[in-house]
Amino acid sequence: MAATSEKRQQAVAKIEQLPESEQLAVLDALIEKRKQKQFIKYFDPWNEQREALKHFTGATKIWGLLGGNRSGKTILGAFIAVAWALGKDYFKDEPAWEWVKDLPIPPPPNNIWVVVVGFDVLRDVIWYEKLRHGKAHPPFVPDDGSVRKFSDGDFQVFFNNGSLLTGKSADAGREKFQSASIDLVWIDEECEKDIFNECFQRTLDCAGKILLTLTPLTDINSGVREPWVFDLYEESKGGGANSVFCQLSTLNSPFISAEEKEQIIAKWKGDPEEEARLYGSLFDARDWSIPNLTGTYSSVHFLTSPSIGFESFQLTLLLLALLPHSG
Repeated sequence: MAATSEKRQQAVAKIEQLPESEQLAVLDALIEKRKQKQFIKYFDPWNEQREALKHFTGATKIWGLLGGNRSGKTILGAFIAVAWALGKDYFKDEPAWEWVKDLPIPPPPNNIWVVVVGFDVLRDVIWYEKLRHGKAHPPFVPDDGSVRKFSDGDFQVFFNNGSLLTGKSADAGREKFQSASIDLVWIDEECEKDIFNECFQRTLDCAGKILLTLTPLTDINSGVREPWVFDLYEESKGGGANSVFCQLSTLNSPFISAEEKEQIIAKWKGDPEEEARLYGSLFDARDWSIPNLTGTYSSVHFLTSPSIGFESFQLTLLLLALLPHSG
């Protein structure tokens, strides 16, 4: 520690010997380098994300972040997961303290799971782009001595404060989600309900939290047998205190150009999935008009959430398409 302090003093002395204009240039370069290596300390959520963060409180067990494609939900999920591992004290006197100080992060060490539906997305998007190496932004895991060890083959980060962050693929099966006590489970996109149930159980003995980030296309596109996210959402709307849901719009993301936003709007205009793809609104397949083989339409109305299973749901739609026009 003394050697590091001495080197720092020597560096400052050298900078002070430079002309003032050069001093400023050197300082700017040092700050930029620090931002690249410690991006999480400088993370600045945009307004919609800031508003959503206000709803992740100590009273919240499950915080659902519903967002359109590329709306920033996964970025916010990665920020929160790594912040949970680092602990609040890491951010004091840093720009991102404003967004961390009110989050219900317990003192480290913390055990964090990052659960992704498929292995490829875990490896290429969550692990490589968001956590370890960066792409649209620098990685959230800092390069400042906070990490003791990376085990990329096992998708694990061991922090010096004792925290452990582990990436897990839901398609590995529920047996891989047992026998652990987890302080935060971040589930990115909707997995099967048995995986969610195991994750929920892992948080019970430590007052752990669950973070969900997903594009809400539960009813027809996720392929899950039981649309448990839809059920949680309905429960929260009915006043259930266990879960809170917030929405992010693709059209508010600063990472998407105005031209791309126009293309996205044009692509989904009038499509049944428009509200979910652009605005993160839960897709509701309970009231459809479905084309049948005669070229006319059969009116379909579900009185409750279609929890009959995805395969049965598909078969029902096929049979309804064969019906004659109903009105």
